[in-house]
Amino acid sequence: MGRSAAVRWLMRLLAADDHHHRVGVLHGPPGSGKTALGREARRIAAAADRRLVVIDGVRTPGEAAGRLREAAASLQGDGTILLLSRWPPEPSWLPEEWAHAIAEHELDELTPADADRILHALGIADPGARARIIGWAGGWPLGLVLGAEDLTAVADADWHAPAAEERRNRRLLRRLVPAAVPPSCHDVLHVAAIARTVDPALLAAVLGRDGTDAFAWLAESGLARATGGGLRLHALPRRAIAFALAAGDPGAELRLRRAIVEHLYDQARDGRISLCVELGRLSRNQALRVGFEWLDDDRYRFRDARAGDADVLGPAMERIGRAAWWDLARRFVDEAPERVTVVSDADHGPFGYCIAVTPENAPPLAHDDPVLGPRIAHARRVLATRNAIIWREAADSSRLAGHPLAFLSSALHVASVLRCGLSNPRFAYLSVRAGSHRWSPFLTATGAEHLTALDVSHAGEHLECHLVDFGPRGLLGAQRDVILYELGAAPPPFGVRARRGEPATGSGEGQRVEEQVRAALRAYHRPDRLADSPLAVGTTAEDRVASVRALLDAAVAAAFGDTPAEQRFEQVLRRSYLDPAGNHERVALELHMSRTSYFRCLRQATARLAAQVEQGLQGGVADVR
Repeated sequence: MGRSAAVRWLMRLLAADDHHHRVGVLHGPPGSGKTALGREARRIAAAADRRLVVIDGVRTPGEAAGRLREAAASLQGDGTILLLSRWPPEPSWLPEEWAHAIAEHELDELTPADADRILHALGIADPGARARIIGWAGGWPLGLVLGAEDLTAVADADWHAPAAEERRNRRLLRRLVPAAVPPSCHDVLHVAAIARTVDPALLAAVLGRDGTDAFAWLAESGLARATGGGLRLHALPRRAIAFALAAGDPGAELRLRRAIVEHLYDQARDGRISLCVELGRLSRNQALRVGFEWLDDDRYRFRDARAGDADVLGPAMERIGRAAWWDLARRFVDEAPERVTVVSDADHGPFGYCIAVTPENAPPLAHDDPVLGPRIAHARRVLATRNAIIWREAADSSRLAGHPLAFLSSALHVASVLRCGLSNPRFAYLSVRAGSHRWSPFLTATGAEHLTALDVSHAGEHLECHLVDFGPRGLLGAQRDVILYELGAAPPPFGVRARRGEPATGSGEGQRVEEQVRAALRAYHRPDRLADSPLAVGTTAEDRVASVRALLDAAVAAAFGDTPAEQRFEQVLRRSYLDPAGNHERVALELHMSRTSYFRCLRQATARLAAQVEQGLQGGVADVR
């Protein structure tokens, strides 16, 4: 279940009448379920009375090759070899005469639907609980299993408690990262867990030593995959290593993050606009990341529109209610395909598009377009600039396949930036459907200006125009400044406000002080998270953590009175969050409160605390900073 394609591949490999493929290589990242499939292969082989040699636990490509040659030399009759590997097979792994006998199958992340079915089979009946586990583990089987085991060990309300999350991540770390990692390579893993992609130049710049050996070690570790000349940690090892670093030494994490940012920015200024993807991933401000997200999935391709795309996109847009807007957009697909970015996959072909131009490369039909024409004129006449990207619209039909892709709209916009011909855009004209909440945090955080005169209404839908000015150093400089500001190393950039408690520096749309206080309470004993709180001030991680704790401690002392009811509020709050051993179930039991009464009291106490904090942030008489 969930790996049906892999099981079918195993059955073909082990079919009694199949003597062609005598070696199978099942490869995938750590935590993808290879060992479990090895057990399934043994069961299939036993049922088919087929001799099977399973090779598991290899630690390097060289060991995989050696054990494969050893097994091949001893193989007789109708036997089959199954190698479970983190690496795809190389031609050098077997003698040339065996090349025709090798079959391979790659394990990828499970779809949300398959992951949900696996959790249901593991006994997680509550859909909400399954969604929480998938949100943490993605579609990786090991994460799903550990998440399911953890949920049965703790109360549902404690799933997000720091102790529970720490336990899950430490189990991941033990299962995925070899205990015998050389001490000289610990910092290599730390850099790889922070940066989206590493190469020898980045490792050298950040670590201050030759990066070639470090890169070679990481390539052979099996924890990362090769991509475009670099290496990228697989999802589960990245999560576990990043957690260990942030929890163990948040100061080191901040220093490494800053060094990575400075290196990437230096490289990007040499005309490598593609590094905006790498820089965007380093920001922890979720409101800003809405505009810079990317799809890290090789199954999807971003390309120019081409013949036949319109015949597929048209019916799909009609099914999602975008037919009227598609009728206006189709001309660009037919007449200016180079200005249309299409996202496609091997199974469904094109399923989304984005149209964007610059004042310099806008085709003739763009000047007559009701959306683009006035915006191009505004850029030329009002801003007097050619350094602007102007989006018309973006749409996708991924939800028709039953699994809408998160951040696809953002990825389409980023892909347009990479393909627009500008080395570092300063201005961006964004199209946002009226009433849409997805882009609101980004627009607020960047200080975007709503140009109402450039809004367009069509077919009962209102399309707003918002102008973002990234500042004199353009998009790349703004990204750098945002991250340095988060690290306490720079003043607030472009639209980002500095005063703590304001929503522009928060992690979601319209995040208010109460939500920030709740998040800070949950992270009270997690310095890595507390340092990122919008309530924090200071230039070092330690200072920022201390500032939030002092803010909360003072607010707790001032928020509650002396009556028994008031003291109960304070007691519940302190025991639940400020006590290092806080646990919802234990606190409720020890205070002789029902579950319902306990959580009602906790909600009320947290709201009172948030009001006290907000009053202080606004300079009221109860300033607790």
